[in-house]
Amino acid sequence: ALRLPGTWMIVLVGLGLGWWGDWKTVSANSVWLLVSLAAIGEVAEFGVSILSARRAGGSRRAALFGMIGGLIGMIATVPLPPPLLAPIGGAVVGCFVGATIGELWKQDRFDQSMKVGLFAAVGFALGMAVKVALALGMSLIVAWKVFRPE
Repeated sequence: ALRLPGTWMIVLVGLGLGWWGDWKTVSANSVWLLVSLAAIGEVAEFGVSILSARRAGGSRRAALFGMIGGLIGMIATVPLPPPLLAPIGGAVVGCFVGATIGELWKQDRFDQSMKVGLFAAVGFALGMAVKVALALGMSLIVAWKVFRPE
């Protein structure tokens, strides 16, 4: 389950341009770099949220529910305006709600559960920011390979 598939789309564009240009425009090494950056983005997006929830004293259940809540929140808000911002906000809110419910289920302490939910949501937002920054860098790599002056 990928939350923001943009990095993998950039990998596919780089792969297609490389194949189409006989690997002269975009080299195989460049494609491997793009794959590596996309994988780092996935780990950042999921990992920072999980680590944040755990740092706040959250359980594994809270971390899992936070991931599931984020995914549900993003999918549920896709049809809402504005087109790109609603799913991002829905994912952050869903992550918060999911982690809070998961922690409440585990230890039945509302204050601690809210703290875990907040940390999970902030961690998710930070992970998403890292992934967006990586996607911008990946786009610049592909653009440089295609449009660089010779």
